[in-house]
Amino acid sequence: MAIKISRMNLKGQIRIPKEIREYLNIRPGEHIYFETSKEGIIIKKAHMKKLSDVLTSAKPFDENVIRSIEDIRNEWI
Repeated sequence: MAIKISRMNLKGQIRIPKEIREYLNIRPGEHIYFETSKEGIIIKKAHMKKLSDVLTSAKPFDENVIRSIEDIRNEWI
């Protein structure tokens, strides 16, 4: 991949060059991950999930877990 240069403005903002945005498949509004290393800064597309996506992908509790939760709740009543 080619090296690209961008300039930081007075607000500390930089423009990510088009080739880099396309390579990382970054779209407006998406999150970017920055990590420092000895060589410099690593920029990655952050894979953020909505809480609703995480919750709907979780496996349902089995009966033993539900019973245990109910037992703990009953101890506090």
